[in-house]
This record gives sequence, structure tokens and C-alpha cells, in this order.
Amino acid sequence: MTTAATLKQIPSAGGAETVVLSGVPPGAWDVTDRGIVFVTGSAGVRSTTTGAEDALDLYSFADRRVHRLGLLPFPVARYGVSRLLTVSADGRWALAAQIDRWDRDILVADNFR
Repeated sequence: MTTAATLKQIPSAGGAETVVLSGVPPGAWDVTDRGIVFVTGSAGVRSTTTGAEDALDLYSFADRRVHRLGLLPFPVARYGVSRLLTVSADGRWALAAQIDRWDRDILVADNFR
């Protein structure tokens, strides 16, 4: 079970920290030149939309607001990988982990020696 993270901003000259995003699962965000890209929906921060689809959002350094980048055509992996999302520095490309199927087999052996 992964716990949610809180991303904070701390001035380089010193001073008080400011909460930027809260409730983000570890590995479901990345920093770009423009801001922080993160997964929302069932794998990331809970979406305020009625749909259950996952999406990519951007916390903009310029205006300190969250902007929707777009919906993903697949659900982002929830377990099995440590890094759910990586984004290029210029923000043009993103890779998100997807698991199509997760199986486990259970074998019971009676009277095994």
C-alpha cells in the first residue's frame, strides 16, 4: 500500500514552506520546465470530474494553478511499478505505466514431501 505524498515549495533564500500539491501518490508526478505534471483520477489525486478516467494535470509555476493537460486513453498502473509517470523537461513527452493484466497463480500441494 502506497501512502500519498505532499509536494512542498521552499524558497532557495530561506523562509516558510508552501504546500503545492497534496494527496499525490509517490511516482505519479514529475517536474518540467513549466511546472509539475501529475496523474489525477483513480491512480493519482482524486479527480473532481464525475468520470473515473485518469488524466494528466499541470501545476504551473507561472500562475500557481492546476491546468488539465488531457485525459489518458488507459488507466495508469496502481501497483507493480515504482515510477508511474515520467515527463520530458520541456513537457512535450510523457510516459505513464500501464498494466493490462495482473495475474497470480496459487498452487496447493497436499501431502508434499
